Amino acid sequence: MSASELGRFRALLRDRLGLVFEESRLNALAETLRRQSAANGNGCNDYLQRLSQSFYPDETLRALAPEITVTETYFFRAAEQIRAFVEHALPQLLADSAGMRSLRVLSAGCASGEEPYSLAMAVREAAPEYARKVSIVAADVNQAMLQKARNACYSEWSLRELERAQRARWFRASGSSWRLDEQVRRSVVFEERNLADENLDLWRPASWDAVFCRNVLMYFDP
Repeated sequence: MSASELGRFRALLRDRLGLVFEESRLNALAETLRRQSAANGNGCNDYLQRLSQSFYPDETLRALAPEITVTETYFFRAAEQIRAFVEHALPQLLADSAGMRSLRVLSAGCASGEEPYSLAMAVREAAPEYARKVSIVAADVNQAMLQKARNACYSEWSLRELERAQRARWFRASGSSWRLDEQVRRSVVFEERNLADENLDLWRPASWDAVFCRNVLMYFDP
């Protein structure tokens, strides 16, 4: 693999998936390129050519996404954001809508679902009477993580920031894992999306009352 091929791969990841890789991650990126090229069977240059012509949800990109997306997350990560939403934004949004319409919330780059499920739990704790008025959509480019999110079965590590009462209220032990309450599971819709695409249907004007995107935008360039 040449330095120019690695640079081309890095640029294609930015263009196709929006993801930026710093110099410190180039060795890991080179390993990803080697694996993907080998899996495609025709060498590095051929793989890069195929990638340059791919647009999501082309299988070349879909196979690559799980390798290069960051999937670190847990329940009530960045809890200050969730508190701001339920204590300040949610009451104002409910007042503005006068209960006449559902509120729509997007979790962009949801990984394995802990963020949108945390929002659903927080709404039920703060304003249970309005829970059915809050619709949550969660989007990610990583198919494997979306499947895990839909299964809603989590390890102790994912629950490490939960208070004892929250764990008892929203989870049931399932072997060595914890299964999320069915009511909360049903309140979140998961969609496979590449946020670097135009996604005109996703970003229609006035589509969302709140968008949570902190944990994905940190990996994008302007």
